[in-house]
Order: sequence, then structure tokens, then C-alpha cells
Amino acid sequence: MKNILIMLQLFFCISATANSLKEIDYSSYQKVLSKYVIIKNENTFVDYKRLKDNPVELNKFLKNISEIKEKDYLTFNSNEKLAFLINAYNALTLKLIIDNYPIKSIRDIGGVISANPWKKNYFNLLEKYHNLDEIEHDIIRKNFQEPRIHFALVCASKGCPNLLKQVFRPETLQKQLQKTAEEFLANKNKNYYSEKDNKLFLSSIFKWYGDDFKKNFGSFNNFIMNNIPNNEKIKNGNFKIEFLEYDWSLNDI
Repeated sequence: MKNILIMLQLFFCISATANSLKEIDYSSYQKVLSKYVIIKNENTFVDYKRLKDNPVELNKFLKNISEIKEKDYLTFNSNEKLAFLINAYNALTLKLIIDNYPIKSIRDIGGVISANPWKKNYFNLLEKYHNLDEIEHDIIRKNFQEPRIHFALVCASKGCPNLLKQVFRPETLQKQLQKTAEEFLANKNKNYYSEKDNKLFLSSIFKWYGDDFKKNFGSFNNFIMNNIPNNEKIKNGNFKIEFLEYDWSLNDI
């Protein structure tokens, strides 16, 4: 009887540990977003100076996610995995900036081997040493057929999508992805239609990653026409597309 009780205690202890891993604590990261992400008109900016001076909550979150084992990550459902990866990517981008701040652009950051900040290995995630490109291209784009991630992953630049003031959560992920897409398309600094020129001016994100929209939406044109505001002006499809120059300047408050 005693042995049975011990086995039951071990079972419940292991189960509780597994459940706790499924419930990632995003509270410290939410504090960072609430305090240092500033909304101005249609755009969000980050107070990198204050964040650099007060990195405790960000570091706490990054330590937390660095302890997630790959075997536990594999037990997550699709929304749990994707929310985890988006939050990790964005938080690690903030870390990259404040570790090198002050700078004028994320592209000013380089390493000994590569001057590309997205190929700079500087963190452990899922028990491996990684760079940002690996999270975006080798994990997210490779394993998820979800082109809306291009409106959720941020590059600390004025041309990139807005960094939300809320963490991405599994239970609301699909609504959040749709919201980020619609807000990005509605932002006239990044996408707009000129009736005078009969041109649709689009972010270069659609030039770089347009093929990602083919499987789910047929083309990025279809996605845009279904989600851009005032789409009646472009519904006949007789317009030219021009891609805007990407603004790589730091989204610093």
C-alpha cells in the first residue's frame, strides 16, 4: 500500500510539472510590453533607453523560456507553439537592441563572422544555440503554414509591423494574427492605394514573402483585397503595384 501511494505521488508530481510547462508564464513579458511600448497614432514605438536601464522583467522572461525543453515544446498544440515562438522572437529582438543601444538601426548590429544581426547567435532556445533567422525561417516558416506571422514578428524598425502591447496567447492567437494583419494593411505609412495613380503602394514585406500567401490565399493580392480597408476601390484588380522602400530606422520613442 505504501509503495502504491509513493507511485501515485510521483505520478501527480510529474503530471503537475508537465502541465506547468504547458502554461508558460508570460506575465513578466507582459509587464515589459505594457511599460515600454508606446502607441502614437497608427504606430507603436519602444522606449529602449528606459528598457535598457530596467531589463529585469525582460531578462526574467528570457530565462523562463530558455528553460523550456524541446521534448516539452513538442507536446504543445499548434497555437501554443506558434504563440511561444512569436513571443520569443519579439522579446529576443528587444534584447538584441538594448544590448547594443544606442543605435540608429538594427542593421547597425553585427558580429565577427557576420554583419547580419539576424544571423547573430546570442541565445539558447529549445536547448540549442540560435539566431533570429533560424526561428523565423527554419522553425516558423518551415513548420507553420501561416503567412500572417509576417505581421506579428517585429524587426525593431519603423517599416516593420507594430509591436503589440499584449503578448500573443494560444487561446486568442488567431484573432491576434488577424488583428495585426488588418492593422498593418490599414496603416497608410506602410500600405495605401493612390486613386490618382491607380497604384497600390505596398510594404516590401509582400515583395519578400509574397509566396507564403499562395497556399492559404492563392496569392498575396487575394489576401490584401480581402483585408485592406476601402477595398471597393481596388476590387476590379485593374491597378499597378509598387513596393515602398523599407524604413529600417529604429522604432525608438
